Amino acid sequence: MLPGQGVLRWSVAVVLAIVVGACGGGGGSDRPGGGGGSFVLMDVSVGDHDGVPLNEILVLTFSEELDRDTVRPETIQVREGPNYGRQVPGEFRVEGRRVEFFPRLPILPDLSDSGFQPAMDYKVILPGQPDVSTVRSVGNNRLKKTTTVRFRTAAAGSPDLFRDNFLDATPPHVQFVNPPDGAVEVRADSEITITFNRRALNPVTVNASNITLTLVERGNTPVHRIVSGVPVLEQTHDSVVVKFVPTFPLADEARYILHVDRRVQDLVGNDIDPGFESEFSIRDEPARFSEFELSFDATEKAILMDPDESTASWNEDVEGALAALFTVAGGNATAGDLKPVANRQIAPADFPRGHEVMSIDGHECDVYNFREISIPAGTTVRFTSAPGEPDRSVVLLSLKPVLIEGTLTVSGGDGQDSERSSTNTKLVVAAGGAAGPGGTQGSDSYDGTKVGVNYPQSEGDAGDVEPGGEGGRGGDCSSSTAYSVAGGGGGGGARTAGLNGTKGGSTTTSWRGAAGKGGRSTDQRSYPVNLERRPNVGGAGGGAGGLGGHNGRGWRTGGGGGG
Repeated sequence: MLPGQGVLRWSVAVVLAIVVGACGGGGGSDRPGGGGGSFVLMDVSVGDHDGVPLNEILVLTFSEELDRDTVRPETIQVREGPNYGRQVPGEFRVEGRRVEFFPRLPILPDLSDSGFQPAMDYKVILPGQPDVSTVRSVGNNRLKKTTTVRFRTAAAGSPDLFRDNFLDATPPHVQFVNPPDGAVEVRADSEITITFNRRALNPVTVNASNITLTLVERGNTPVHRIVSGVPVLEQTHDSVVVKFVPTFPLADEARYILHVDRRVQDLVGNDIDPGFESEFSIRDEPARFSEFELSFDATEKAILMDPDESTASWNEDVEGALAALFTVAGGNATAGDLKPVANRQIAPADFPRGHEVMSIDGHECDVYNFREISIPAGTTVRFTSAPGEPDRSVVLLSLKPVLIEGTLTVSGGDGQDSERSSTNTKLVVAAGGAAGPGGTQGSDSYDGTKVGVNYPQSEGDAGDVEPGGEGGRGGDCSSSTAYSVAGGGGGGGARTAGLNGTKGGSTTTSWRGAAGKGGRSTDQRSYPVNLERRPNVGGAGGGAGGLGGHNGRGWRTGGGGGG
């Protein structure tokens, strides 16, 4: 468009306005026969004021009832200086001839998100004729002329920075909470909210010191632990709500107390009166596994991470950040404490509530939910499989730190010796060792024959076994011409097969073979657990094979059980 065209159109518009006005219709209506000469802005509540509070509600009064659909940020502009380009965030409400502008209330301690900012100049601009985009009356009349009103807000630290224009009378107080006070069987992922009366709060006082959640009981045992979390303020002129967001999921089968200290204040300095407390209880949740991604500042690198004790690494994508996966094991502490004072053998039936079967990494496991594990020196705790059920690996969950100064084992049992039947002419079976959790039963005795025939050594079970090692087979007789046999194969350890059976002794000086050794617990060939993510996954060795011997007719010895 050429500059002259703009001037020409403006001139025509002015002439038309004059002509219409001369005919007595009133300037401003774009509807045939519509009046408008009387539709004007009559008052702005903050006109030319200085020291206006940040929560001041602007009131604009017009000469006629307003068409609420025409009240928009472009028809009533509330702009911030010094350039007056930023529209102040807030809400317009229309009632008859009045428009109220509610500036956004702050929820950040530094007030940076507040609609009005301290010690700042503002303009209220209402376009009028000849602009088309203007406030209109219900009779479709436009404002007769453009109007601009200036004001300045109070300085930071001023006693007039906020004013008491709240919808509810003092004092501020909590109206209700979720979960309700005294609630039981609450879901662990329930939202924790505190609803106050309609008195906007000072964000500086809504902090983790003044609003706390405390774990006071777990598994019927008293505790006192402040829950890490952040109170998040959400407020408008009509609603004031604080949400407490825990850093980590809440523990189940636990009782909590939510506390609001009286140091929480409204925007004009009134304390919560009185303080507030409520309590609720989390239900028994199924065990769960979660991953959290953590980042650490590298400014004190040597303090933050010891490479010998951490599986984390410095993040290659974010300079100066430490990347790690933090595994949170759920659990409900229903198995109580594992604090034996003497040797103890544990099976799933010993903990009808604290034990459950879960699938982890594709394998079924016996999961025990302990509250605390402490095995003193000189004490052995052995976990065994449930009779008649598949052998499953054992997973132990503990809500408190684990201390093992004694022995925690899932080793397989030793195979029986065949020498025990050396005086009996009846061929007695030497049983294989019992399986440890996650392993398999050791094979029963392996038949030998009379001397004079060379037989190869029995091979222990091999191949990919998961997740514990298979039990070894019983040993065969040796290549000696004497009466002797091989010992049974050693039981498999965690993630590895049982070792081979051992050859028997030589000539007549020994009629029995040495037992096979137990399997190791460090091989990952069959169960490739991510040890960087779960470094505490391990297992015990298998049992040893039984000792071979001669009983007059043959040789038998049992293999060790896997663990």
